[in-house]
Amino acid sequence: MMQIKNILFVIMALWGGISTLYSQNEEKLITVKGTVTDNTGKRVEGAFVYGLSSYSFVQNGDLELTDKNRTNRRGQFSIKVFENDTLYISTKNHALVSVPVDGRTKIDITLIKNKPVKIITVSGSVKDENGNPLEGIFIDVKHEGVDKVTPLTMTLNSGFFNIKVPVNSKLVFYNQDHEIQEVPVEEGKDVNVIMQKK
Repeated sequence: MMQIKNILFVIMALWGGISTLYSQNEEKLITVKGTVTDNTGKRVEGAFVYGLSSYSFVQNGDLELTDKNRTNRRGQFSIKVFENDTLYISTKNHALVSVPVDGRTKIDITLIKNKPVKIITVSGSVKDENGNPLEGIFIDVKHEGVDKVTPLTMTLNSGFFNIKVPVNSKLVFYNQDHEIQEVPVEEGKDVNVIMQKK
């Protein structure tokens, strides 16, 4: 009888912790609405709008987006994201744009037409000063003078990464314990990085 009481106590404690965690996450979700236009002022229909909190990955690790993530005929969108999230907006004809949410519930976005860009696959590894592989290093892509880098991937536990990027872009490596490093991408060459402690 005592064992059953102990088990029930543990289950109730776990349930309380999960409920608290869930409600904390729920409090941080906000609905962001806005309009997407191009640089001529024309509204963009069918643009993908998503945040890190709206990612739903399929088995191969690619982002699965649905029509719910697209702008309507008037270029409008409405999406639930975390208040400290970043919105990513893209179409096949426009450059990817990233905008910090910063708790805002209304964000209007302007897209710029893409120039044709060749996409290449870049592989490599990230290690510390002692040659140990570093897991969980964020890798962002910077391209054509865009100020805001776009989070795309992280290193695996072997320190390895594999990422598709536009030609002539830079990879930006960072985490909270190491100095940020920017490395230019060259087609056909691996990128191997040694991270310096802060």
